[in-house]
Amino acid sequence: MVRLLAIAGMTIRAALRMRLFWILAALLAAVCFLLPPTLRDDGTAAGRVTIVLTYLLQGSRAVLCLATVWLAADSLGNELHRRHIHLLATKPVGRWRIWAGKWLGLMALNTALLVMVGAAALVQIEAIGRRFPGREVAPPAHRVWRAEVPDFAELPEPERREALAAWQSVAPGETQTWRFGLMVRPDAPVELRSRFRSAGPLPEGGAAGEWTITDENGQRRERGLYRPDAVERLEWRFAEQPGEVTATFLNRSDQTLVFPVADRPAFWCRVGGFRGNLARALVVQWLELGFLGALGLAVGAGLSFPVAAFVLVAYLVVAAHVPLVAGLLGQGVRLAGHDRGAGLGPVTRLTVALGVWLTDPLHRYGGTGELVRGIHLDARRLLAALWELGLLRTGAVTLVGLLIWQRRELAGESQ
Repeated sequence: MVRLLAIAGMTIRAALRMRLFWILAALLAAVCFLLPPTLRDDGTAAGRVTIVLTYLLQGSRAVLCLATVWLAADSLGNELHRRHIHLLATKPVGRWRIWAGKWLGLMALNTALLVMVGAAALVQIEAIGRRFPGREVAPPAHRVWRAEVPDFAELPEPERREALAAWQSVAPGETQTWRFGLMVRPDAPVELRSRFRSAGPLPEGGAAGEWTITDENGQRRERGLYRPDAVERLEWRFAEQPGEVTATFLNRSDQTLVFPVADRPAFWCRVGGFRGNLARALVVQWLELGFLGALGLAVGAGLSFPVAAFVLVAYLVVAAHVPLVAGLLGQGVRLAGHDRGAGLGPVTRLTVALGVWLTDPLHRYGGTGELVRGIHLDARRLLAALWELGLLRTGAVTLVGLLIWQRRELAGESQ
């Protein structure tokens, strides 16, 4: 353990001596503290919080990912090129300890920087709270139950699209029903949130409609005027455990209203505060950085610096955009749940599939969007991120990187 900590300390000191580290640290500080005051918003507390947290967390995430990949590739690749690694390799220290010590050093730096990001987010929330006194500006954590989407998979493609479009639309005088499986405490405050679009112009007040909420214990109706393209919130309290719930909307306007699948009705119930949700989002980001650190060390063990850093950054950027690019090109091979690359060779397809496999959890477990929208990052989400990022992918990359590192010949390295 002492040897691991010694190597981790050497890695930290080597990073602190790099000019690039301080440039990236200054960029991170600018994103956290200087960028938010310059952002424009819609004048509301919710709009201000959304834009500040989005830019702050996404910007800091991009900087930390770039810094981790670059420092990890430099940690082995540059030291191999300059023969600094020989000072460690000639000592009675296993190569796996060198690898693990460098990874621990990188993660210690990332932990300190993530603490700064979390503190910056709290400082910005406090500043917004002073601007809008008397209200809670930080988005609390909510558990969300979205309406169940019918399965139209057995229908042919044209009929499936028509059925989905009919399910999303509510014609004048017609009703549409959504089903939910709620598990909330009795008498807990619950919000039904929905957003719709109108097929034509509506009166100034909005569309007239009526919501009917039905559970095992009874019904409740509420009429009103609802604005298109705005999130409407109706508060409910269930006297007993609701179980299966249906929400029915009666369209009393003269225009067809469309409830898109992405914005379909959902019940929201508050289960926690902002700080706990922020801490969980930072834990997920820490797992991401741990995966990228292991990936950078693996590439740095096989390639010299800065080739290792440029190759890895370019590969990750291209792989992260494969779903979009393949969709635009209209390719036809199925990779990671998307249609891609019918005309690609086996080696190219394997390379692309590997890139999609590596970057897919970075899309699914980011946590920033959920944090900003006020969605609870529960234990199941954290365990899934721990398994896919912390154990499966980081473990696989570490094993491959250690194999390359164990077989790397040090005596022939040129300066």
